Amino acid sequence: MSRSRHVFLVAVLRFCVLCLLPLCGAAEAVCHDEVSGEKPAEPAEPAELPEFSVQLREDVVYCRVGERELLLDAFLPQVEGPVPAVIVIHGGAWRSGNRRQLRGYADSLAKRGMACFAIDYRLAPDHKFPAQIDDCRAAVRWVRRNAAEYRVDAARVGAIG
Repeated sequence: MSRSRHVFLVAVLRFCVLCLLPLCGAAEAVCHDEVSGEKPAEPAEPAELPEFSVQLREDVVYCRVGERELLLDAFLPQVEGPVPAVIVIHGGAWRSGNRRQLRGYADSLAKRGMACFAIDYRLAPDHKFPAQIDDCRAAVRWVRRNAAEYRVDAARVGAIG
């Protein structure tokens, strides 16, 4: 496995463990003491999660490659920051799609208090691998560089896609 793929997978895993696991209430199940044989207490009714309003900033340039501008759409929860950030990478096997493909995910996560940045990247076969990974890395650098403006915690950046 290449180092870049390893770093990316570790980032996704961190995001899932640190951000999503507490939201779904699975932390109790993971932390259950199987050695003692104690049965976990009945789960309490899930607390109603707050839902925040979302500001959408479209067509933000996050990188220039030659003459081309790479764009993102920012879904920003209207809360006091800093908040975790999620880079939303559309599907299409690096060959097709665009940043608007996963708008539903981005909006849903933003309503739960995470800043989401849905990115475009250069597509194959016009752009050879690893151009797509380079574009994703550029997006992470851009989010960290602009963390204060977007009320993002630069130490808590994950990805979904």
